[in-house]
Amino acid sequence: MTSQSDLARAEAAVGSVLDALLDLEIAERLADADLGGQFGLNPTELTALAILGRSGTQQVMRLAGLLQLTAGSTSTLVTRLADRELISRQRSDQDRRSVDITLTEAGASVVQAMGLRYRSAVEAALAGATTECLLATSGILRAAAAELGRTRDVEAERSEA
Repeated sequence: MTSQSDLARAEAAVGSVLDALLDLEIAERLADADLGGQFGLNPTELTALAILGRSGTQQVMRLAGLLQLTAGSTSTLVTRLADRELISRQRSDQDRRSVDITLTEAGASVVQAMGLRYRSAVEAALAGATTECLLATSGILRAAAAELGRTRDVEAERSEA
């Protein structure tokens, strides 16, 4: 049987994890601002490039949903990134009404710089952690991302309707 003190400790632990994730989000935004300044990009532009770096080719409207932007705002974003030669646009092979976007070599370089910066920070933070601890942490973060992603997908579907 679980005691009240065990429940209180578990609740405090969950609160601590939540606080740590919020701290991580704030630190990531500050790091993005620094990196954005280095490349002359705003946080939304960096996020769009990061999404393309993870997913490859993406339809413009799907990117709009992921970024929670209107079609007009996304069009402006895509034009800015294309004008800077960070992405390329082409008509979709599946649906000629849709536009697919992909990273260019220059865009991939920005994404690589983001990845290297995050990797060095995470490696420093996790130095000395056991493999079991790292695998457990990875599982927890992926589960949290999946839950947040499900929420984002539902919101994106609502905005497309």
